[in-house]
Amino acid sequence: MLLLFIRFTFQETFVLTHFGHKNITLASLPDHETIEEGKGKQKYKIYYCEIEDIKNDTYFVYSKNGFKFTFKEKTLEEKLPSLKKGDIIKLYFDVSGHVHELVKVEKVN
Repeated sequence: MLLLFIRFTFQETFVLTHFGHKNITLASLPDHETIEEGKGKQKYKIYYCEIEDIKNDTYFVYSKNGFKFTFKEKTLEEKLPSLKKGDIIKLYFDVSGHVHELVKVEKVN
């Protein structure tokens, strides 16, 4: 079972370099977006977050609006890309059913 911890805290935005020439910040991305795949079969809410820390296979991330999340790779449907502290990622939550479950993580930068 995926444990999702949410905490309201203010976080600074870190400037990251994307491909060596374009600055991408968490502040420059939307808080979240909702997408549908397969003609309404799968609906995802996507949150943009930054990795704050990684400890013992647990990823600690925060979103632009200050929500904090933790997750482990073993709870996801897909394998994680190579991630490190400071990376900006997209968290995909399946909102098709009654339980909003984190199913996928993609690296943004």
